[in-house]
Amino acid sequence: MENKFSKIIDANRDKIQDWTKALNDQGQYNSTRFRKDTTVEEIAEITDRVAAALGDISDIAIKYGAYKDTFDNSKMYLHLYGPSLIIRSNKTGITFYLETDEIGISLRTHLSYIENANYMDDNFWTSILKLSDFGIFELEENEFYGNETTKKYGNIYNSDKSIIFRILRNYFVGVAEEARDIISGNLKISWTSEYSIEDILINCCKAFKALYNLNYTLWKVSDLRDKKDNNTAGNKRFGGSRGDDNIFSTSVR
Repeated sequence: MENKFSKIIDANRDKIQDWTKALNDQGQYNSTRFRKDTTVEEIAEITDRVAAALGDISDIAIKYGAYKDTFDNSKMYLHLYGPSLIIRSNKTGITFYLETDEIGISLRTHLSYIENANYMDDNFWTSILKLSDFGIFELEENEFYGNETTKKYGNIYNSDKSIIFRILRNYFVGVAEEARDIISGNLKISWTSEYSIEDILINCCKAFKALYNLNYTLWKVSDLRDKKDNNTAGNKRFGGSRGDDNIFSTSVR
């Protein structure tokens, strides 16, 4: 274990026991959801403890990344399997969700600026595949182009084996159809009860950083383009000009 993570684990040793109890109670409730002897008060108490655990874990993940950004993780919503903590980047506007689900706990986000995929290099796509290093990785697709659109592209919709292929398929179809919103799906990393809370905490820190960097790289293309457009508009007003058109640097700041 890296020294940095050893320090994180040691500093949160007492909280880790509370998180374990809260998440186990949520898991047990999810598996016996239709039991009539679980009171509304008991459900609310479990929800509060799980929400607090998710908030603590997200605070640690944000601190670990040392981002030049700030985040709002003060909001959540309830879904079928418990709380979903909403983590929003104030710099990019991109949203992440840390939540309990049917198999345990998961972290997910979608590629908000997927329209900039054509500017991404091989390292970007390799980084997506490496998300499987942090847990159970999947591309969760909840949105689809209409039947008339998918029929036009025949066999490319007959295979779903490759995550990268599915992302690029949606991108190219969206571009070809001049879709207002290009579908990307959710990048989701999950952890079951087979993972210890310590392992979940460590992998959540790593996964959050990887997901943030992927989204940041896409967002930065639009950010630089917007800045160039604003500067161009300003230069037209004041008669100046800029000679640098190489705007697509995507390194994380």
